[in-house]
Amino acid sequence: GLTKHRTDGALVRLTTVISPGERWSDGDARLRAFALLAVPALNPFVPE
Repeated sequence: GLTKHRTDGALVRLTTVISPGERWSDGDARLRAFALLAVPALNPFVPE
């Protein structure tokens, strides 16, 4: 970031479909589980 004088950046948006009858908390849990897997895989490609 700013301390390393970098000007690039990244934003990764995670989304999920909430099906009819599904609770928001189910979608939230699904995204959180995916994020736990995705973040380590993305770290080499996303600036700090």
